[in-house]
Amino acid sequence: MSEAEEKIMECIAEVEQYRYYSAEAEDGVRQLMEIQMILRNLNGENIEEALRKARQAYQVSLAYSSYVPKTVSNLKYIVEWLEKRKAGKV
Repeated sequence: MSEAEEKIMECIAEVEQYRYYSAEAEDGVRQLMEIQMILRNLNGENIEEALRKARQAYQVSLAYSSYVPKTVSNLKYIVEWLEKRKAGKV
């Protein structure tokens, strides 16, 4: 399991505690799980999709940074990790 996969699991755990109170949290958990599945099978064909979804999740998470600070920092890490991976630097 890569460090990025571990970080996305931390994101899911943090956001999941809000899923019963917020439809946005439910959608967020679903989106994070999609990213997790892509990261598990990451290849040259789906890296762009993973990067797009991670960027989108990061942008959305910024609005909730006081509630899910670890998710914000982890998603930033994942976006940077995917960008390096796409550029062939990892």
